[in-house]
Amino acid sequence: MKLLKYGFVFLVILCIAVPMTMAREVHVKDPGVYLSSVKIGMLANPPRYEEALIFLDTVITFHGPIPEAYFYKGNIYADYASKAYDPQEKLEFIKIMSQCYDSMKVGCGDDNLK
Repeated sequence: MKLLKYGFVFLVILCIAVPMTMAREVHVKDPGVYLSSVKIGMLANPPRYEEALIFLDTVITFHGPIPEAYFYKGNIYADYASKAYDPQEKLEFIKIMSQCYDSMKVGCGDDNLK
């Protein structure tokens, strides 16, 4: 009787848990939604660059090399470089900025991207 009770409880838990884990799928939004959030974050007072970088990384990860995303990312690092006082730190931000702009140029030359 005790074994039957445990078996029934296990079956109920299994019937609840399996559909919940199967329904978890990642919903990826349109890249325009993320880019709009980036623009809002960049134009806020004070600018929320960390939040914008997270959105940009999400766009690049799920939707590929979108040139507009690299453009905004380069602008953020250009602003970081203009506010940095340490020359080494400024140089690191400029390197990242130039990599973003180079990626934007490569993305603009690709006919498969919009």
